[in-house]
Amino acid sequence: LLHSICDRMVIILGFDDGVRGIRLIKWDGKLCQDSEHLVLIKTITSNYELVVARLRSLHPYEVPEIIALPAIAVEQNYLLWAKSILL
Repeated sequence: LLHSICDRMVIILGFDDGVRGIRLIKWDGKLCQDSEHLVLIKTITSNYELVVARLRSLHPYEVPEIIALPAIAVEQNYLLWAKSILL
């Protein structure tokens, strides 16, 4: 899954195996337990919909948890570097 979305849509894709959790979620009227991993994907706003579409097509869950957080400040040189790769 992770390698499948690492192309010109994503600048950094981080998978931290140390941040594992067990989640309980109500699904189809039943309480289900599953393990999960935190994955951090960094991209630019204009690539968001492309990344979400790719995640949805590859993820085994019917409704994957995808949350976008805005960057309120980005160091200028890093931003220029990211845009040079992603645009």
